[in-house]
Amino acid sequence: MAWLAIEHEGAFGTPVSSVQITLTPRVGDLIVVGSFGFVDTVDLTIADDAGHTWSQANPQHVRAGQDVGESWYTRATVSQLITITVTKSGAAQYLTVLGSVFRGAYNGTILGDTDASTGGAGPPTSPAVTPVAGGELIWAATLDAVTAVGSGYLKGADDGDTDWSEYRFLAPGDVENKIATFVGGAYHVLIATFRGDPERPQYSDIPKVILQKPHRLEA
Repeated sequence: MAWLAIEHEGAFGTPVSSVQITLTPRVGDLIVVGSFGFVDTVDLTIADDAGHTWSQANPQHVRAGQDVGESWYTRATVSQLITITVTKSGAAQYLTVLGSVFRGAYNGTILGDTDASTGGAGPPTSPAVTPVAGGELIWAATLDAVTAVGSGYLKGADDGDTDWSEYRFLAPGDVENKIATFVGGAYHVLIATFRGDPERPQYSDIPKVILQKPHRLEA
């Protein structure tokens, strides 16, 4: 089985009610999007201009008195540039969006284990998740003052305001519990696992080509 990281984009805005990113998947690619919005009583929603049906990966998770985090995923049904919009309820405030495109997802149920955590001091660290089939993608995102990814992870999306995602591809047969860490301070971390396609030949963990787009502020 094999995964390839295709593209990452992050963006943030403040004060805003929505933020957009653009990604260019191919039919069948896995698109993963994480978002964090202030304050802790807001609701986050996601949509795109190609009409994909988005499923929740990390359900809404609250950092008391501060913010809400949530993530979603979908399998691309088009091979074209798409614009993804995350919208928050309530007054216009800080909102960040971190999106990635991966190739090599399982054709059946993709989502595995998910969890989330918060902390008042670094390093940002997720709870442990349990891969179910080996060869999985581990994706994580965190909010606040990130300066580097954790050991064994590759950098994903970066919103230009010290909020990042990271990822790693597990070897076939690796079903040991995994955590995600970042280098940073106080944090809100989301983590999720996604099943790979066992029919794809195995590649290296290091992707051949990754498109990292410039950061953009949304009004």
